[in-house]
Amino acid sequence: TMTGWMRMVFEVEDLAVASPATVSRNGMVLMEPHMLRWTSLFESWLEQLPETLASTHAQLQKLFEYFLPPLLRLVKKECKEPIATKDTELVHSLLKIMNSHLVEFKDEDLAKGIGAGDVVKRIDGGFLYSLIWSVCCTTDDSGRQKCDEKVRELTAAEGCPKLSVNIPDKATIYDFSWDTAKCKWLGWLETVPAFQIDAKAKAQDILVPTIDTVRYGYILETQLRNDYPVLFCGDTGTGKSVMVKERLMKGMGDKFLSHFINFSANSKANQTQDIIDGKVDKRRKGVFGPPLGKKLVVFVDDLNM
Repeated sequence: TMTGWMRMVFEVEDLAVASPATVSRNGMVLMEPHMLRWTSLFESWLEQLPETLASTHAQLQKLFEYFLPPLLRLVKKECKEPIATKDTELVHSLLKIMNSHLVEFKDEDLAKGIGAGDVVKRIDGGFLYSLIWSVCCTTDDSGRQKCDEKVRELTAAEGCPKLSVNIPDKATIYDFSWDTAKCKWLGWLETVPAFQIDAKAKAQDILVPTIDTVRYGYILETQLRNDYPVLFCGDTGTGKSVMVKERLMKGMGDKFLSHFINFSANSKANQTQDIIDGKVDKRRKGVFGPPLGKKLVVFVDDLNM
């Protein structure tokens, strides 16, 4: 017999065979993914933007409402995604990348130093860049070609919101990086210094930068610096692990500590927790973390294991 101060807690793996009635009796509210539309995420994000960006709300509203519906429809109906995604997940990724390009506006003093014209450029350029590397990047090569054509078509159409900066025409939309400080588009290889091999370097330590390592490394770095986790998906042997380790070891600076965990078929949850616990310090009862002033990045290789 249970007394008045005793409670029973059930933890279920999933709700695959539960009806809405069963779920509601457990005190939960069941929402199908299609019931939460991306517009709700956007409106919530818009309300949380710093006051220094209040003047840009109307332009952001136009950009999202114009570009997202046709591109989301294209990705879901005509493109193949190696890893299936939902509309809300893609838009959530877009908002995170946008946030990482609008960091300066959180500081009023820094925001005051940005001219009105540059604010508009940062919004337009940051949105287009974020759109490319969220909604348009989860598909395969043939799908990317379709997305490239669709974005070009939308930006050239009569009903397109006025854009202060447009993507260059000389290559695909995936070949350019948005430089927030200069407010202009640059080719990816223009964003890194010319590569030179150290005469004393060992062959296995040499990583020659390509457009792929540069752009994915940049996305990884900008997201980690803004405390967002990143998941890289791709075929075996395409250099994901090498690129991530290179960026974490050499490109993040002294503030970041990195730890690598390799999953296998024998990996267990308790082992993973023990490994991470061994790399953090005890702050106080129940609170652990890296040394003060540092951030710990845990890289899990072969997550699908």
